[in-house]
Amino acid sequence: MEKNARILKWPVLLFDFDGTLVSTEEIAQKAIHEYFEKNKIPDQSEFAQLIIGRTWAAAAEAVVERARIKGVAIEKPNSLVMEWKRRYLSLLGEGVHLIPGVRERLVEIKQAGAWMGIVTGSEREEVDRILHQTGLSEFFSRLWTSADYSVSKPDPAPYLQAICDLGVDPGQVLVFEDSVPGVESAHQAGLPFIQVLHGSYTWPDERSLKRIQNWHSFDLNWLFSVGGK
Repeated sequence: MEKNARILKWPVLLFDFDGTLVSTEEIAQKAIHEYFEKNKIPDQSEFAQLIIGRTWAAAAEAVVERARIKGVAIEKPNSLVMEWKRRYLSLLGEGVHLIPGVRERLVEIKQAGAWMGIVTGSEREEVDRILHQTGLSEFFSRLWTSADYSVSKPDPAPYLQAICDLGVDPGQVLVFEDSVPGVESAHQAGLPFIQVLHGSYTWPDERSLKRIQNWHSFDLNWLFSVGGK
């Protein structure tokens, strides 16, 4: 090996989806706010924070439980999920924005030889649709979506499932996350992570290796070791 040869420190990269690669969380928030407005539900911002980084089902259960504590009348979780998804899928037709700089960085990462996958609480139908719509599907070799695990982030189950399916050493894996549930999931799975702070509902986590506002501030050199160290 050459003295200054560069090798990937983490050959396997796992990405969250919403808020990390694409700006869909704003669309989800809009869909849910419309529902809250229609049904005259108070304290919308408090309920909205329960939705970020979770599956539709887990978000609905959290909202219903908080509503019960506050004495607010609301539909059952299954009904909420159906209504939220209907509004969300309708809004997706208006277009989805990428987190700034993401396409350029994914091109660089792919050229560097890293393996890339997505671990998300979103449903496969939604993710496939957005990947096709944005042209990002070419970068990712595998998706893990809400149907692939029984427990939502912040539980470590999604990332542990991905590691198990790949049969890789956790030391080979680096995660990219944005939300509080997402970074907690990665941390509890024992995985290092870089946090993307582009969204409105993200808070800096001191446990992250790096924190970036968007993908323009990501440095490809972070993925490499020099001289095999």
